[in-house]
Amino acid sequence: METERRARGFERLGIAGARSFGLSASRRRSLEIESAWRRVAGPSIARRVRVTALDRGVLEVRVESADWRRAIERLAPELSARLAREFPSLGIADLRIIDAPPR
Repeated sequence: METERRARGFERLGIAGARSFGLSASRRRSLEIESAWRRVAGPSIARRVRVTALDRGVLEVRVESADWRRAIERLAPELSARLAREFPSLGIADLRIIDAPPR
């Protein structure tokens, strides 16, 4: 066993993706979508704009304020194009912006 591992070399942690954690297919897909959103949107946007669903190629994101809605509306074409280009397996073609419920 030890010689087999040495011959293969080290594998990066997470190289097998979400499959290696034994999660359900729907949970894996959800994590992949959220990860793609964080990578494309960046940390400051991803903290304030959350992914809620992906349905028929439309990624639904929830904004926390009217200011964030305006910002995401301006960025939506670029964000959806980057998601489609960088993560084609997810099938994201467009964004739908919804408001967070009032507190």
